[in-house]
Amino acid sequence: MSDYQHFRAVKSNDFTDLKSLPPDTGGRHISYILDKTDAPYGFFIYLPGGYEQTSATYPMLLFLHGDGEQGNSSKIGGVIDLVLVHGPPYLIRQGRWNPAYPMLVVSPQCHDKYWQAKKVDKFIRYIIKNYRVNKRRIYMTGLSGGADGIYRYLAETGNRSLVAAAVAICGEGNAAEAKKARVPIWIFHGAFDDVVPLQTAIEMKEGFSNVPEARLTVYPDVDHGGWHSTYDLTGMGKESKEYDPFDISIYDWLLTYSLAEEQ
Repeated sequence: MSDYQHFRAVKSNDFTDLKSLPPDTGGRHISYILDKTDAPYGFFIYLPGGYEQTSATYPMLLFLHGDGEQGNSSKIGGVIDLVLVHGPPYLIRQGRWNPAYPMLVVSPQCHDKYWQAKKVDKFIRYIIKNYRVNKRRIYMTGLSGGADGIYRYLAETGNRSLVAAAVAICGEGNAAEAKKARVPIWIFHGAFDDVVPLQTAIEMKEGFSNVPEARLTVYPDVDHGGWHSTYDLTGMGKESKEYDPFDISIYDWLLTYSLAEEQ
């Protein structure tokens, strides 16, 4: 994808490109510490079973961790393993990762004060260059400070975003800046969040007025959390009826979107 092309997220139930991928019967979760590659972050990458036996391109899910998991990726088995405590990399470690279709899962470790949009964009481009990524099917998810990073990335990249859809959990963002975004987003938040008030999430959903779809799902009895039950899908049916339902796997929802060139 050229830096000068504009893309738009389109919704479709045509998963022909995904059905042709070999089944993921168990893959490899590999870590690279900072400065061991040309990537701007140390990172974990999950290569689905079958990836190394085929030439096919794969959907990519980028996971941005929260502030508590920051580090300089100083050693394998050490600081970088903080990335594994939540979200998709946690499910992979637990042997509980089982989306409907195989995908690359990439989990960088932030060593700055916050996720910087340009650096995240550079990282995505590094993965595209070095792995077989279906560039129409790149997705983001993140929790707390990672959700902040998603909001920042989508606003700063606008219709030049490399991402087709995103899921953000209990993050804080700038609703005015969100109007620049063009990517479908599903926001999850706890009604009793005492770190990032629910009102922030409500305003963020309203701020994403220019995206094809913006959802807000709220857990009625949750404070600053809820990511485990979102990522492992056990929160389905436990959400507040006043907001958007948790009625589909977040991974299935992401995959209903892909990028197409604007005409």
